[in-house]
Amino acid sequence: DGCKANQVISDANNPQVGGVRAQITPAARPEVLHGKTYSIRTGYGDMLVTINSLSDDDPFEVICQLGKSGASETAKAEAIGKLASTLLRCSVSPEIVIKQLEGIVGGSPIIGKHGTISSIPDALAKIMRIHTANVQVKQVPAMMKCPECEGTNLQAEGSCIKCIECGWKSCS
Repeated sequence: DGCKANQVISDANNPQVGGVRAQITPAARPEVLHGKTYSIRTGYGDMLVTINSLSDDDPFEVICQLGKSGASETAKAEAIGKLASTLLRCSVSPEIVIKQLEGIVGGSPIIGKHGTISSIPDALAKIMRIHTANVQVKQVPAMMKCPECEGTNLQAEGSCIKCIECGWKSCS
């Protein structure tokens, strides 16, 4: 009856319906990256998650390795890592990746050190959340003032902000 022919969502490549396909290209992987490797127990065995970053500590790449599990589960862990990496390399916020993965339920949930781990994607989300919570302050916003002395000579010190003029620290 032709009822689908006029739907905008029917064909993004059809200029008659005004569809536009965005071209997003992941950033190229540098030869050397630095990162942290975390271990988390899943219902399929221990999973090692390596989160590599560029110099600014933003996650750039995620590598998931599942030990002593079947080939199918190992492949799923690798695939989740590669998909998360592609999103991160396209400048998608780690928080968006985390929100999409957390809470996915698989066939072998367990309760461990990190709470309930309901699947491989859920385990990755938990590790990414831990990693992003530990990222240290690198730069203080230019317009920020010290709450003690109103000074503007502030600098990052670990995960805190310190006022050079009066010694105030955000972590004290």
